Amino acid sequence: LFLIFHRFTPAAVHSVFGKLQILSAAWMAHSHGTNDAQKTMGIITLALFTGTKAGSFDHLPGWLTFLQTPAFTAIPAWVTILCAITMATGTAAGGWRIIRT
Repeated sequence: LFLIFHRFTPAAVHSVFGKLQILSAAWMAHSHGTNDAQKTMGIITLALFTGTKAGSFDHLPGWLTFLQTPAFTAIPAWVTILCAITMATGTAAGGWRIIRT
C-alpha cells in the first residue's frame, strides 16, 4: 500500500481510505447482523421443539397452540417475524448511539 500511495497527498489518501472504511464497516455490520438473527431464531425454535416433545405444551389454552412445534424441520414464520421486528426495534431505539461510536 505504501508503494501505491506514497506520492499521494495525505488529504487524498484520507479521502480514499475514509470511504473504504465506511464500506468495510457497513459490510461487517451486515455480516454481524445476519448471524445474530439466525442464532436467536434457532434458540427460540429449539426451546419450542423441546417444550413440545417434553409435553410442556399439552395443556395450553387453544389460543396458544401455535407454540407447539411437532417437527424440527423449519423455523415457524412467526419466530422469523418476531426476531426481525425485535432487531429492527433495537436498532431504531439504541443502535444509532452504537453506530456513532
